[in-house]
Amino acid sequence: MNRSSQVLSLSVPSTASTTTYGAAVALPNSALGRHVKIMVAMQAHTGGTLNLYLQESLDGGTTWWDCCAFPQVTAATASNVVVPIMLNSLTAYAVRKGTTASAVPVLAAGTYTGGPYGPLLRLVAVTGTGTSGAAQVQTATFVVSE
Repeated sequence: MNRSSQVLSLSVPSTASTTTYGAAVALPNSALGRHVKIMVAMQAHTGGTLNLYLQESLDGGTTWWDCCAFPQVTAATASNVVVPIMLNSLTAYAVRKGTTASAVPVLAAGTYTGGPYGPLLRLVAVTGTGTSGAAQVQTATFVVSE
């Protein structure tokens, strides 16, 4: 079995109550319809909370949809999360549809809609009140099994 990977990273400022959008990244064509795992290394700020989301676009980046809300990270903690996203979900989740600059995620922390996802993906970070300290880089690695 061959494996390939792609990395998304997003620098999240230490500003409290801020939403930061990452650049859109296209998964390789080989990932579409395949089993994909997301491994996320989340780094918290000094104070407050961090919510990190994965959004997908099916129309070239015009409209974005929530698809994954990683577990919330609190002050001075870190979290490593692995999510297999080729699963089919029978649970209905409230998601928000929006444009590139205004699609604030609504999925509850630690939930995700069933995959597969893509073809365009991006990370979105939302900091909580009281967030301070230095900017933190959030990294998501997509591992595609071919």
